[in-house]
Amino acid sequence: MLRASIQCLSAVGLIVALAGCTQQAAEVAEYAVPNENILVVIRREPMHPFLAEYKRVLEVRASGAIATRELFPDTGGYGRINLYRLGRSGLLLRGFFETWVIDIPSGGIRNATSAALAPEQMEYVGAFDETNDNWRFFYSDERPEVALIPKS
Repeated sequence: MLRASIQCLSAVGLIVALAGCTQQAAEVAEYAVPNENILVVIRREPMHPFLAEYKRVLEVRASGAIATRELFPDTGGYGRINLYRLGRSGLLLRGFFETWVIDIPSGGIRNATSAALAPEQMEYVGAFDETNDNWRFFYSDERPEVALIPKS
């Protein structure tokens, strides 16, 4: 009986040790707005030691200030975020489940309803996405625009 308990505890210890060893570091993807002092960063951190699930945080760095917003988590297959230019003073980030507007002059971030924006107001710039497990920003000529519609 004691031997079975020790084996069980050893197995649990091995699983805990393996889980601790598989923790990955946060990944960062960045887009620097041309001719502006603003950097858009999306950081993703693993939420699970074995599954490809990520917590994501949006950071806007402008003139020494940093604004942050926690994004909807990527629980598998929903990581891509399209980036659009809104005239001279704004950017729009559109994911599968949320839309954010960045005010370029202030670096502020606000939640937006995508229905309020006409497609002709938006110029596709690129996307935050991954390839071969590499999280980064892709310009529009590297990764064409794709409508982000959740699978039902």
